[in-house]
Amino acid sequence: LFRSKYLIEKDAGIYDAMNKGIKLSSGDYIIFLNSGDIFYSPNVLENVFPLLIDDNTVYYGSAYMESAQSSWVFPPVGMSKNEEKRWIELNEPNHQSMFFPKKYYKFNNYNLSFKYLGDTFFKLKAKEVCNFVNLQSVICQFQLGGVSNSYSSLFILFIQSKERMQIQQIFYKNTKIKSSLISSKYFFKYIYFQINYI
Repeated sequence: LFRSKYLIEKDAGIYDAMNKGIKLSSGDYIIFLNSGDIFYSPNVLENVFPLLIDDNTVYYGSAYMESAQSSWVFPPVGMSKNEEKRWIELNEPNHQSMFFPKKYYKFNNYNLSFKYLGDTFFKLKAKEVCNFVNLQSVICQFQLGGVSNSYSSLFILFIQSKERMQIQQIFYKNTKIKSSLISSKYFFKYIYFQINYI
């Protein structure tokens, strides 16, 4: 049985709206699909439900990523256990393919100081205290072009780059030089976007 609730009021941005959604939720696990995102198939929840058995675990699957020019699955389905372990150490799953236990949200909401990468900060924080288990299936269909992956605005990219540098220094203890190199990827993507899409 699925119940729908909605709230129409002003908020302080997408992560504030998501925090409000958490308060309205009553299930044991939470997954967020934003505008343009859909489940990969009508049977996703039916197939995944029996696998969500530990409320100290974040369960994640793959996302079918779509842009105007190409599509791919992230991460690849069918990795070995060693490949999964290595992958999750170096990467963050797509947020729309992740099931977080409601229990974890009780003391951890999205940090509003991160306007564009609040979900990245949230995922890395969860990795420090929760188990992560790969569901080995495609969960969502994800459209590129949202607030966290739009490369058309130099101003937005500047804020994203600044936020990514802060996140790198918090979770990876990088030097400022290494953090700067990592965050500079946003500006390379901006240049690529200008060359190919404008």
